[in-house]
Amino acid sequence: MSKTISVEVAKEIVDSKFDIGMSGPFSSSRSGGAGNGYEASAPKEIRDNIVEIDGTYADCNEAEGTIALRTSSGIEHVMPVGNTVYSASISEQAEDGSVIQIGDQLSVIGIKAEDHPVVIAATIIRGEEKWVFEQVKSIYGRANAIKNYFHLFRDTPGKREYILNQLRGRKYGRYDSSEDILFDSKQEQMLKYAMSKETYPRETQRAYESMFRDPNPSKHKTEQKLSYLSRIAPTYKDRQPVSKKELMKLLDDRFYKMDLPKQQLVDVLVSNERAARRGFNILLVGGPGVGKTSIMKAVADARNIPSEIIPLNGMSCPLELEGLDSGYDNADAGRLIKVFASHGTSEMVIGFDEIDKMNSDSKEGDPMNVLYRVLLGEHEDKFLGCGISTENTIFIATANSVKGIPEPIKNRFNAIIKLDDYSVEDKLIIAKKFIIPQLLMNFNLKGNEICFNDEVLRYIITDYCEDGGARDLQHNIEKVIRRFISSGTKKEYRNLTIDMVDEVLSPLVRETQAIFFNRHRDEYSEAVFNEIKRDLSEMKENVRSNAGAVEEEKTRERLEYLLACRSEEGVFQDDFDPVSFSARLHENLYGMDRVIKEATLFYHTASLQGTILNSNLALCGGFGIGKTTIVKNIADAMGYHFVKISLSGIDDVRELRGFSSTYVGSEPGRIVKGLKKAGSLKTVFQLDEIDKVKPEIATALLDLLDREFTDSFLDVPIDFSKSIFIATANEWGNVPAVVRDRFIVVNVDGYSREEKAEIVSDYIIPKIEKGYAASSVSVSMEESARTYLLEAYCTSFGVRDAEKAVQRIVSSKLLEQVGKENSTVVNISKDDVRRCLGEEPIPRGNFPVDGNQPGISKALAVSNGNMGSTFAIETVLVDGEETLEMTGLPKESATDSVKIAVTCIKKMYPELLKGKHIHVHFGEGSVPKDGPSAGVALFMSIFSAATDKPLKIKTDYDVAYTGEISLTGGVFAVGGVYEKLQAACNSGCRVVFIPEQNYEHLDKEKLGQFSCEVVPVTHITQVIEKVFPGYTESGELN
Repeated sequence: MSKTISVEVAKEIVDSKFDIGMSGPFSSSRSGGAGNGYEASAPKEIRDNIVEIDGTYADCNEAEGTIALRTSSGIEHVMPVGNTVYSASISEQAEDGSVIQIGDQLSVIGIKAEDHPVVIAATIIRGEEKWVFEQVKSIYGRANAIKNYFHLFRDTPGKREYILNQLRGRKYGRYDSSEDILFDSKQEQMLKYAMSKETYPRETQRAYESMFRDPNPSKHKTEQKLSYLSRIAPTYKDRQPVSKKELMKLLDDRFYKMDLPKQQLVDVLVSNERAARRGFNILLVGGPGVGKTSIMKAVADARNIPSEIIPLNGMSCPLELEGLDSGYDNADAGRLIKVFASHGTSEMVIGFDEIDKMNSDSKEGDPMNVLYRVLLGEHEDKFLGCGISTENTIFIATANSVKGIPEPIKNRFNAIIKLDDYSVEDKLIIAKKFIIPQLLMNFNLKGNEICFNDEVLRYIITDYCEDGGARDLQHNIEKVIRRFISSGTKKEYRNLTIDMVDEVLSPLVRETQAIFFNRHRDEYSEAVFNEIKRDLSEMKENVRSNAGAVEEEKTRERLEYLLACRSEEGVFQDDFDPVSFSARLHENLYGMDRVIKEATLFYHTASLQGTILNSNLALCGGFGIGKTTIVKNIADAMGYHFVKISLSGIDDVRELRGFSSTYVGSEPGRIVKGLKKAGSLKTVFQLDEIDKVKPEIATALLDLLDREFTDSFLDVPIDFSKSIFIATANEWGNVPAVVRDRFIVVNVDGYSREEKAEIVSDYIIPKIEKGYAASSVSVSMEESARTYLLEAYCTSFGVRDAEKAVQRIVSSKLLEQVGKENSTVVNISKDDVRRCLGEEPIPRGNFPVDGNQPGISKALAVSNGNMGSTFAIETVLVDGEETLEMTGLPKESATDSVKIAVTCIKKMYPELLKGKHIHVHFGEGSVPKDGPSAGVALFMSIFSAATDKPLKIKTDYDVAYTGEISLTGGVFAVGGVYEKLQAACNSGCRVVFIPEQNYEHLDKEKLGQFSCEVVPVTHITQVIEKVFPGYTESGELN
């Protein structure tokens, strides 16, 4: 064979058998080797003659059109032809007029002419470029890959660079140029895969090859799948290594404080860098605005890789992440594949935002399972039908709490980093150091053009920011700056004031529970603080997920109660002034000197000790005598809030402790309801009618009095150490013993008629006028009217009945005077009292009107808690069997008193009751009689009947008695003495006998205000001697 013919045949083979089209080696048939055309078998004439030569450029024979390559076996002659493809580095040099230099390494693939030492070149590239094509194992396929690489991508060097970067194993993503690198045609995609096959996981390789062989690509959306796959490189070209020093500097420049979180980030990134692991998983836990998103961006910037956030809030369908099988209409890849494809790489930072808000209750499956596989390092997309390696991906998830995250998911994170909320001072520094300088730069403003002083910034932080981070703060400052700019940067806006801030933000930012919490965040205990944060997060979740109105309202209600559990700054112990405290109480409390003195002593002692109150004050006295008024004034004098909590009528401890929130219609107990009303733990709580508490309820009170109380509705301990508890009771003896031990008792006596008259003039009437201040009503009351009111209508020892009566009279008079001259001037006369209040109350006691008879004594009692009263005890003796009969509804203690009185008389005067049947009747028979205080009156009634002598000093029914009597005639203390004395005086008594034990403890000045003589006694004989002077044991009078 001649040389010319052999060369021509070789040229024809190079020209016709090496084709960049889709025919030949790019067949999509299933016989295509591994699934891409570059591994297909070469035609026989090529297979027998194709060679690959590596050598150095030695010489050029222009006459023959050949070049000489020096190889390990000698000189090889190479003849380039018209269809020979040169690498870009060679062809671009030729265009520049430069040439290949002697000694340059070249790699040639061509057809060797038979029997002649010449190779017709199909491709010529530089030796250092050969590695780019080494993944194509067939020489023939490699030659075609070289030709296509430099022909197909001649005008798109970015695609060549894309493949080079992927092959280099450096991280890859979107280029900085505006050009998107998309491998649109199947030929381009096949070439890219053939050259970079080994950079993909085995499963991805199989998917690629299956798609290339697909006989029905349109049905299976093959082109769309290939488009995704070809755009996702496992590495990113511009990824930078990270050093500890550089990373810490970047974090310090961007984030204030966060020392521990920053150190945790550095530990993970630097250790992974040393271990040559590119991907890792981090969970950031913290409230809104604390910097979770900014940390994601900082990590991406530190590595110089792309980043994107995928919100998981409310995601319920796993198909959103893993895609839908391509067999369905409108099927597409999942969100993760789309993000990777948009950035051109899987080596990036993926932010899974609000991972704790994913909805796992879905008929399609649990997206948490997909997330679990992703965090393991490989993502299976149903649309692509293959896995995409995520071993180079940095996954940074965010959550407000780890509570809703399954344990297996938490275990997949290399670090769980807690981000704390910022304090007001932290936010102040962040605003001055980071936010304001950045915003001024964004709006092209200078630092001296607008001034945010510390006072203004603190006001924005506390009154207009919801979150615990700095996001709201940035938005609000930006709003103010925008208004500053739109105002024309007027001079008066340069030094901002609080009023200017309100002008801008007040119409835009409404008061919310979150803003209230942020304003008072330092006033909550840790337990309550965490519960409020959890509920605020749940509130936002309910809004985002369109949760039911019932759930949203329940959370909102719970928050209202929790927000009230705050401890305002300062307690009374800090600066308690006993003189000022006492003076404040004296201003508003009349006739309570002893009570004021006791209260002042109690709280002054507590202030000197400087600790929380170990005991509590209790006020004991009848109804309407001003116990609540005293407590209110104590609260006011201390600067505390006031709440009255009624303990009467509690049959179920849950009325006090609350009902668990798991029950339908659940609600807090009375304590927490009262706390919400006060709005703060710095409150004086009046525990009213504590003597009505049942023993089984008392244990709940003990927790409260120990200063830590848990309401079942809130289910969080509340610290009441800054609160003051004052109990009020009518009968202290009725208070459960376990509770009595926690109180210091101060008895509150009622008011005499003279004191009550002063209170009507000096307190009640001014108070009523104040209530009518808007109508300029003036009120006056004649002295006769006042006296008549107190004698006939308001006979209690308290002032509540008088206040109600005067208010009723004033209201009636104002109605009568409508349309008349001086209609708002009210003067109350005695006739007005009778006309407005109706007829006088019917006298009580059942005393015979036909004169005082033997056997009738006037007993004293207290009814309705504070109202003294008198009633008749009548005894009749009948000859016959010595028996005892009692009527008039006496209760057990009253019947005991009758029996004691009878026995005492028989002991002292054995002959008086011999052969007598005794019938004792208690007046007002429809009213039950209870208590031992009628003992003396019972004795005197029976004694009077036995001696047949009426009980009087000068006139009928002018003597009364109170006191418990013993079997031997001793007289002992009873309760309600002042009330009983007032009733005795009202009924016309001249003399009242009381136990000396009571007399010793009474205010003698107050006793002097009563019109009757008060006689203290220790034994019944002292009463007999006063009523029946000179009486002897024989029953004769001296």
